[in-house]
Amino acid sequence: MPGRRAAVYNGEAGAVEGAGALRGEELAGTGAGVEPLATEAQADRLARQLLMARTNLRGYLMLMLRYAKARGESAADLARFLGEQAAPTWGRLRNCTAIDFARALAQLVEAGGDEVVAVRDEGGIARLELRPPSSDDQLLAAFGIERDEWHALYYGQFERIATWLGLRCLHEREGDLHRFYFARIARITGPHRRPLPV
Repeated sequence: MPGRRAAVYNGEAGAVEGAGALRGEELAGTGAGVEPLATEAQADRLARQLLMARTNLRGYLMLMLRYAKARGESAADLARFLGEQAAPTWGRLRNCTAIDFARALAQLVEAGGDEVVAVRDEGGIARLELRPPSSDDQLLAAFGIERDEWHALYYGQFERIATWLGLRCLHEREGDLHRFYFARIARITGPHRRPLPV
């Protein structure tokens, strides 16, 4: 297992190191007084660094899960702990709408590697749909973590944060698609029940 773990991280690190230092002319600008935002080489390097950062983030959370399990704790226990610890850092959104929270959460998870499939307001109920990156498969295999346990940890934190902000949360899963509903005031309208009934 240590060998496989090294392959995940060192393989990415080697790719960045192999790219070498950027050449002087790539950093010198256009010569017309206008500096480019980034050269192709810089953009490629940044993309690899972002992938490494995302892989490390998710990998270390998986290792935390292994640590917790070795001590008799479950993925739900760790999700509860991490969610409750992280919730106060969302203080500026204490009085936010459900869609404000969904949009902020979408930015956070996208930075962490998830694909944001949809985020929208549905009559006061915010809907957020996410899909985890395929790179999770290699990490899960390397660390011997079950997918359901990983998702319980990673996505289970969101409900704790939402609750701290005074929002209700419902999490559904359809294959590899995770669907979240957030609402500040749960309600039922018309003859059909809403996703978050009272």
